[in-house]
Amino acid sequence: MSDTKSGDDKTLSVTPKKTLTLKRPGLEQGTVRQNFSHGRTKSVVVETKKRKFSLPGDKAEPVAPSVFTPKPAAAAAPSPVVQEAPKAPPPPPERSGMVLNELSRGEMEARRRALEGSKAREVEDRQRAQEESKR
Repeated sequence: MSDTKSGDDKTLSVTPKKTLTLKRPGLEQGTVRQNFSHGRTKSVVVETKKRKFSLPGDKAEPVAPSVFTPKPAAAAAPSPVVQEAPKAPPPPPERSGMVLNELSRGEMEARRRALEGSKAREVEDRQRAQEESKR
């Protein structure tokens, strides 16, 4: 009578085949998006190892040897060395106006003294200029 689907549908369905893999103990997998130039992106699988914590008094357990051992390349000929052209030095980083937050006490004192000295010199220069203009 009704056209809506109900939860008591008895049809069988098969899920698509999944790749069978063995999970390595101590590894977690995740995916991240890797960004390339010109706006390209790619999803990449990332494996992270779980850190094992132990108390200082505990005896360290021997680590099991890894299952995967790469074979050394058999008599690989050395590839010719290509020297890269020297790159131009990167431009200096832009300075922010908030320098005072990064200075130590000694640096702040030296800065304060330098500012006071420059103000005193400016006052003297103005007075000399006024005296010379009167003559």
